[in-house]
Amino acid sequence: TKIGYVIRQSPTTWDDVRSLSEITLTVMDPNFSIAIPDTTQWTVQIARDWVKSNLSKEENIVLKYEPTLDVNLVGKVKSTNPVTGQKIKYESILNVTAYGKGYVIPNLINKTKEQVQTEFCNLGIAICSFVDVETNDSSSVGKVVSQDIAPDSVKLKSELSKTTIVFGINKLVAPTTT
Repeated sequence: TKIGYVIRQSPTTWDDVRSLSEITLTVMDPNFSIAIPDTTQWTVQIARDWVKSNLSKEENIVLKYEPTLDVNLVGKVKSTNPVTGQKIKYESILNVTAYGKGYVIPNLINKTKEQVQTEFCNLGIAICSFVDVETNDSSSVGKVVSQDIAPDSVKLKSELSKTTIVFGINKLVAPTTT
């Protein structure tokens, strides 16, 4: 919708132009593209603002988050596609990977179902589901024998609260009679 229209001008609106020898107008053409600037200091907000100022719609951004435990990185841009120095067409989408707050999944193996609920599930960290796993070992009855997200995995905290983790709980097998 902006093809053929002035999309940028220098000097900006209301500047005094009487002493200038040149006024620059940028007119949109169908192949208009913009070079991606240095993004090493970008935050998610800077990326959104850049898209709003330079691309056809402020929605022309796709954000993907990668978990980190480094609080100094949360909200900072890790990478873009296209990358710094490459060009992006005015109507294209800028793909941005940024750091999000991560959480380390604890090792809950050998804890009781009650301990898992108290230390993990009831805190709203994740949705918990429990399945019975048959065992002949009476000393391990009621304890977690498996969890479907590996211990020490780092997950986005925002996604984890919507994730179901399935825990296997040992249940004693009834002895068979012959």
